[in-house]
Amino acid sequence: MSKGGFLRRLYSTFAGGWPGIGLLLMRVVLGAALLLRANSPLWSNPHVSTTIISAFLTGFGLLLIPGLWTPIVGALVALLESWQIMTMGGGPMGHGSARNHWLRSRHARTGSMVS
Repeated sequence: MSKGGFLRRLYSTFAGGWPGIGLLLMRVVLGAALLLRANSPLWSNPHVSTTIISAFLTGFGLLLIPGLWTPIVGALVALLESWQIMTMGGGPMGHGSARNHWLRSRHARTGSMVS
């Protein structure tokens, strides 16, 4: 059984060929990026809201990598990151920086594309 056959059997609606590889790559990259960004603020003494958001983003990343609930998780990532952009101030650890806005907007757009 080929790899494509295995994925098609595991996920009956999984796209075949290059589109399927592209979707898989987008999902894995977004999931890994969410895991890295969610866990980096936890090494300092974070505020409770930062810890809760990091827990959600970690869960979303863990669900996206294997492809569980992808449409729902992608939409939730887009909503959470968009909300973060709109409410982000110039707090500690450069949360208000242009780089953070850019990364969050990329996550939001990729999350909406995955869903």
